[in-house]
Amino acid sequence: MQLENYLQTITIKDVIAMENSDTQFLVLQKAWRDIQKINPDDELFIFLVLQCALVGFQVAGSWPLWWTEFAEKIVNDRETLYILQNNNTDRRYQFLTTSRYNKRLYNNKRKRLEKFAPVYRTLRKQEWLLAYQDTMYSLRIDISKGMKQDPHNKTMSFAIKMYGYAVRIVINDFVAYPMDIVIPLDSRLRAIYRKQFPDTIDNDSIIINYYQKLAEKYGIAPLHLDAAIWIDYREKHM
Repeated sequence: MQLENYLQTITIKDVIAMENSDTQFLVLQKAWRDIQKINPDDELFIFLVLQCALVGFQVAGSWPLWWTEFAEKIVNDRETLYILQNNNTDRRYQFLTTSRYNKRLYNNKRKRLEKFAPVYRTLRKQEWLLAYQDTMYSLRIDISKGMKQDPHNKTMSFAIKMYGYAVRIVINDFVAYPMDIVIPLDSRLRAIYRKQFPDTIDNDSIIINYYQKLAEKYGIAPLHLDAAIWIDYREKHM
């Protein structure tokens, strides 16, 4: 089924239901409930989720497996992480070096953790992380600038997607993604585009623009669209 034909069969409510059944969402939700029993620190939880998203590239296995491993780890280490707060780069690096699903390129990932630390401190002077729930676009721009990354970079967009999950879990309420954060473009999204338009010359900007236009046409913000493609469309219609 062509992606646009698929989008004609679903609504944003359907996508939200998909997200609420996403393994990545569920394992984080369980972790938060377990952490709450001892150290209910929503700022720390959201910070840890952002950290995890920023090093979630070149994983060994699937993203759900990596996020499950991460969720279990922060529950087991919750007391230590509560003491360390955001000064936890060494601890997070140690986890990467022993990780089953994200051990690749761990020295590069440590550098990303090190870059994010001062960015977070700058952000924290302005707002609690939770307060960015209504200004996710600004959060993405601030993180991207601080880490010297293209704001359209896949990991930057994905970090905001997981930030949205974390906020939704902490406040126990739905928070919509904005329309102006582009889809986290990866190989699967490129493959979907190229399968539908095999004779078209393309580049990343053209493909991102294609998904953006679909998002606007059907009223499903790009990060929500990404969830629908990942959770439902890719599994059932590819």
